[in-house]
Amino acid sequence: LSAAEVTQLYSLEKPPPPLPSMIKSITPANGAVNIPVYLSTVQIDFNASMNKSTYSGIQLKDASGNLVAGSIGPGDNYYQIHPYNLLKPGTTYTIHIPADLSDISGNTLGQSYISQFTTETPVPNGVKPTITSVSPADDAKNVPISTKTIQLNFSEPMDRGTYGGIYLEDASGNRVSGSTGPGVNYYQIHPYSLLKASTVYTLHVPASVSDSTGETLAESHAFTFTTETPVPNGVKPTI
Repeated sequence: LSAAEVTQLYSLEKPPPPLPSMIKSITPANGAVNIPVYLSTVQIDFNASMNKSTYSGIQLKDASGNLVAGSIGPGDNYYQIHPYNLLKPGTTYTIHIPADLSDISGNTLGQSYISQFTTETPVPNGVKPTITSVSPADDAKNVPISTKTIQLNFSEPMDRGTYGGIYLEDASGNRVSGSTGPGVNYYQIHPYSLLKASTVYTLHVPASVSDSTGETLAESHAFTFTTETPVPNGVKPTI
């Protein structure tokens, strides 16, 4: 930590210091407590259009100084960090914002800034999570081959780090390639290509998928749907 950050850190026992003029807000707020361990977005909003190339120095770290792995959302006047996994319970996290952060006019923050929040300590309730719905629905027929999203919805906030065993496969057992959308209480698969026509697909969900308190699904699931057989309409596509 820089000398300025150390001074600010010790002052956090008092009301949080005011935000630098360049920063509009930080979520979670500086000094916030009982933040859910399943927090999906840390966001900094700015009062100006920013030079996004200077965002790279923004970091989220745990109490031991370990960098929190996650995807990022660099907007013109905001910056987001989306943790891949649950945050640690009862832990103070620190958002580090570097002094050389600048707007498109070249104005810099001038002094590094830190903002802290502390996570909750969730108590297991003994209730296992459930899958509340799936899309396409189980045993659905004539599903468009152009389907862009396969989605599972869960009954409560989940541990996104346990989603890795979920996959979609065709009738030959080939896994479907696609990007994923791991939400707090949902999981999405976005196929890169058209699905095969007249084909049964199976969405596999292992019993190891768990909620934010460690409770797992009661059992594994396999949902199926069958794609349509599209009929050429004789109309050529145009640009």
